[in-house]
Amino acid sequence: MDVDLTKLRHVIAVADCLSFSKAARALRLTQPALSRSIARTEQQFGVTIFERGRSGVSITGQGTTILAEMRELIAHARELENNLRIYGRGEAGRVKLGVGPQPASIFLAKLAASVLNSRPRLDLQVEIRSSEQLLEDVRADRVDAALITDFNMDAADLMVESLCNLDRGILVRRDHPLAGQALCADDIYRFTVACGSRIPMPSGHAGLFVCNNDHIVGEVVKQTDLVWFASPKVVESEIAQGHIVALELDEQAHEPLSAVLVRRSYGAPSPALTFVIGEIKRLFETVKPEIAAS
Repeated sequence: MDVDLTKLRHVIAVADCLSFSKAARALRLTQPALSRSIARTEQQFGVTIFERGRSGVSITGQGTTILAEMRELIAHARELENNLRIYGRGEAGRVKLGVGPQPASIFLAKLAASVLNSRPRLDLQVEIRSSEQLLEDVRADRVDAALITDFNMDAADLMVESLCNLDRGILVRRDHPLAGQALCADDIYRFTVACGSRIPMPSGHAGLFVCNNDHIVGEVVKQTDLVWFASPKVVESEIAQGHIVALELDEQAHEPLSAVLVRRSYGAPSPALTFVIGEIKRLFETVKPEIAAS
């Protein structure tokens, strides 16, 4: 049994005016048309909402209860109509975004502030995980898109967009035994290596510390002999203050670290996700000059 919202509005108008003629004028209907609409609603649901008499129109006890529910339903319908328009413009909705440790340290605060200032009704959920985990999350629909680095994995089934390049770095505390020395790769692996995700290591290496929280890794680096593989942008302020320094290897290949946006190749993104992706690209366009300058 269908509920016709237009007919419910007719009932509410009569209840507000307590007059069929006044309600008809307010609704821009003829009085006979309004009377038929009310009669059909009462007949359809087997209820009596109004008593008609010489003294005018009155609301029955049953009608009072029904009208309260009708008003609530109409209010919900208005709210839904408004929300649908908001969702359609990408001003609300839910976006689940995966972010790798290094992009999170460098870009996430700026991105979240930009998105939430522009779309305060948006439900933005962020997962910070390794690149490998986030690729699987994208494939399994656990996140809508992922912002990652160290992209050297097979992802032919996904849509991958390059955003910018970051310098690779080998970072240590300022008084580390290797600081200020001419080095080769063998020197590095005499110490425990820190990184955001598991990487291939040569035989005989000292150890590996894997942590996807760059703030914690940075604090551990300052207190130990860890050698950290990360972009210097992650700890820019610590380097500026002299707490952490970047090492240079004789044979170091300065191949940049690529930041990419990954999402599923099938299905159109929601308006909310489209907006967030646009903000990500806009943010990276603004930070490219900063990265190049550094």
